[in-house]
Amino acid sequence: MIFGVVCALLIYLLLYALEAWRILDFGPWQKQVAATILDVDKNFPFSSNFPPDPGEKGKKTIEGIDSDHDGVRDDVQRWIYAFVSKDQKKQMALRQIARSYQDFLRNDFELEARKANDILISKSIQCSEEVFTDELHGYTEDLYIRAKVLNTYNRTVRFWDNNAKVTTEEMSGDHPEYQEPCDNR
Repeated sequence: MIFGVVCALLIYLLLYALEAWRILDFGPWQKQVAATILDVDKNFPFSSNFPPDPGEKGKKTIEGIDSDHDGVRDDVQRWIYAFVSKDQKKQMALRQIARSYQDFLRNDFELEARKANDILISKSIQCSEEVFTDELHGYTEDLYIRAKVLNTYNRTVRFWDNNAKVTTEEMSGDHPEYQEPCDNR
């Protein structure tokens, strides 16, 4: 278990190190993108009906703060809006991915919860493939969202604890092709 947590933290740090490297090595336009990914730019112009930045209070529990009760933590929601501020379809796809990761952090991640989460994940993957038309179909964005959702030690530990509960039988099998995988909420 400790090895899994260490690996998760290393992946998390690697993503952040990659973005820090981009800040130092590329032009000014990438500095802005990297700053958004790293939450360095806290002055991003959010609309007045957007949830406030929860700051350190949002990291005190695994659930975090979701002040508007839309199913996406406020810090993650703000990051998504800043990352793809001009593309509502991509925002909705990233929100769907975030909800599937946040659901994975449930305390009661028993068989029925895992089955429901498998559907959420399957739909979010299919939605991502539909919305992100580059060759990676949103894979990089998925890694960013995972890093944002698992941004504390306790969240990372819960993720790997719940991941250990998933059996090979649960992972095997076909996933249906959903007609409308994007829930757009």
